[in-house]
Parts: sequence; C-alpha cells; structure tokens
Amino acid sequence: MQQWYQCPSCGVTVAFGARFCGNCGASLNWPIQQTQPPPVNQQQIQQSRSYEQQRRGTIFGALGVVFAVLSLGFFPIIFGAVALAFGVIGIVRGSTVLGAVAIVLGVLFAFIGALWGAAVWSNLLA
Repeated sequence: MQQWYQCPSCGVTVAFGARFCGNCGASLNWPIQQTQPPPVNQQQIQQSRSYEQQRRGTIFGALGVVFAVLSLGFFPIIFGAVALAFGVIGIVRGSTVLGAVAIVLGVLFAFIGALWGAAVWSNLLA
C-alpha cells in the first residue's frame, strides 16, 4: 500500500519516496536511511484528496459549460460533444452539479446551434 506524507513547504500530500512536490515543486530530500514516512494525520490526507478531486471536477465542469456555450455558434456537434464529455468527467471527479449543467447545456445548445446553423445556411443558399 502506498504511504503518504505532507510536503514541508506547502502541506499537500505526496507519495512517500517522491523527490519533488507535485504542487509547489519543492525538493523532498529525505534521509536515505529513513524507511518509514513521517507520521501524518490520515483525516488531513482524506480532506486534501477530496478537495483536490472536487477542484478538478469543478474545472472540468466549467470547461464543459464553456464548450456548451461555444456550441451555439461554432461547430455545434463537435463542441456539444466535448461539453458532454467534460460534463461526465466533472461528475466523475466530484462536481456533480456543474457537470450535470455542462451535460444539459451541451446537448441543448448543440441542438439549438445545429438548428440555427441549418436555418442560416438554408437562407444563404436560397
């Protein structure tokens, strides 16, 4: 089982044996003879992981909403599908509400964008 400890610079949890902190880039020079990681509060580790997962989910959900809005004017099928994918990833990563909003808007705006594009092109070709 992987053991975790906290970065002495920023406090983010990092895997035991890592050479650098993935968050702040601090060098993690632990003594060679040290075979056990320093003690860490397990509750802090769980909270840190939960927060990181929620933050990543929020980022994916927000990107999904941005792509949904873009699907109204530019390549609605492509941007709508991307919005749908980011919404699903947002839900899986922990941002349920924003991910669901991205999915609904992605499908709705892709449909509206496709209809709008068809209407514009039919008027241009007529």
